[in-house]
Amino acid sequence: MVGADHALASTEPEYDSLEAAVRYRDFVAASGEDLANPDLSFLGVIVSAYDMRIGAHVGQLDGARQIFGDSVWGVVPRRSLITNADEYAQPLSDVSDSSEVRAVYELLAQRFVKEVTPA
Repeated sequence: MVGADHALASTEPEYDSLEAAVRYRDFVAASGEDLANPDLSFLGVIVSAYDMRIGAHVGQLDGARQIFGDSVWGVVPRRSLITNADEYAQPLSDVSDSSEVRAVYELLAQRFVKEVTPA
């Protein structure tokens, strides 16, 4: 993180994962000087592998929003097509029925560009 200007966390909607994201956020906030990078900033968190059919995921997503507020950039749904595309090194654009997931990633990419591009 010495060479980075910004830090972005990715977490899953599980208790331990969210705790790790909190520790990461706090580390970034407290360690910029120690890393010789006082301008290092925490941008936010992306919740991935979210499955609304799992009650614990719903609760942990609510918790993430309480902890991080507007710093929760978005939620990437758990979809087998993501796992399969990753396993076969296949771009999502080549996977049928991937338009919803691709739209989520596109919105995340747009936000990233907006956040890191100097005004």
